[in-house]
This record gives sequence, C-alpha cells and structure tokens, in this order.
Amino acid sequence: MDRDRVLRKEAARAGDKRYGNCTLIIVEEKSATSFVSFGAEEDFDYYGVFPLQGKLKNVRGTPKPIKERQEKQAPKPIEEKPVLEELADMLGIKKDTDYDQESVKDLRYQRIIMMMDQDVDGVHIKGLLINFFNVTYLSLLKVPGFLNDCKTPICMAVQQSNVLKTLTITQEELNGRMERMKH
Repeated sequence: MDRDRVLRKEAARAGDKRYGNCTLIIVEEKSATSFVSFGAEEDFDYYGVFPLQGKLKNVRGTPKPIKERQEKQAPKPIEEKPVLEELADMLGIKKDTDYDQESVKDLRYQRIIMMMDQDVDGVHIKGLLINFFNVTYLSLLKVPGFLNDCKTPICMAVQQSNVLKTLTITQEELNGRMERMKH
C-alpha cells in the first residue's frame, strides 16, 4: 500500500445506509490531512479525508486559444487521472448516472467539503475539482449541498492562549496584529 493511500482516512460509517450523512473532506496536500484529523478526531465515524497531492489535471484537455476553438473538446478519459479515479471510487459515484437528492443518499459520502489553502494554487485546485465534477458528474453539482467549500485561515498566529486567525490579510495588518499580541 502506498503512503498516499495510508494518509486517506475513510469515515467509519461511509457506505452504511443505516447512518448516511457522511462527509468527505478533500484537502490539497498530505500535510493538510493532519490539520483536518486534529479537528475531527472524534468524528471519523462520519468524516473521511482525501488528500489530492497537489494540482489535478484538467479533464477538459489543454485549452486552445479562443480563435482556434471550433468544436467542443472531448473530455479526457478519467483513467488518465488516477487520483480522480480513486476519488470517484471513494465516493462510490458511477459514470453515466443521473444523481438527485434521493440517489445521493446511496453514495458512500453524501457531501464533499473542499478545504484548500486560500492562495492562488488552492483556488486553482478548487476550480479543477469543480471542473472535474462539471465534466464527469454534472448532476452531482445540481444536488443542493453536495459540493461545499470551507475557507481555511490564510494566517494563524498563536501566543500562549491568544489565537489570531484571518481569511485575508496584508503583511502590514499581520505585523500590526502580531505586535499587539506581544503586549
């Protein structure tokens, strides 16, 4: 078993229809798995974690300049993207299936939370993940509450019991807040 697979955490009740309501938290990198694990220690009955290991491939193929686009590009087969194939397997989703609120209850996970860094790479990865669902499993995007986004702090500073978290911040603001925390 490879190291990446070990860092994935299955929800203990994923796929058990008696319980339902399982959530898969998709994180950007393996290092984020420990961040999520720390916050969800006691809830792994209902929460699973899936690290993407960096940027995904674009399932639409390489875009051509607008002038050269005459026909729609055919999506690349999912088999070319093993991480996405493993994600689909973990969710229990199948191609050519039209999902709705009722049929989502039969999946291993009933919702996804994207938890990426709030930087350029994180936003790009979110876009590629949404693109994957748009191209391959469009009906899931139409199910209310299936795909969710969790904004992670872009900065977190800790001094004894004082914790500073922020979603957006300039360097000047950060320096000022940290200076105030010293006193």
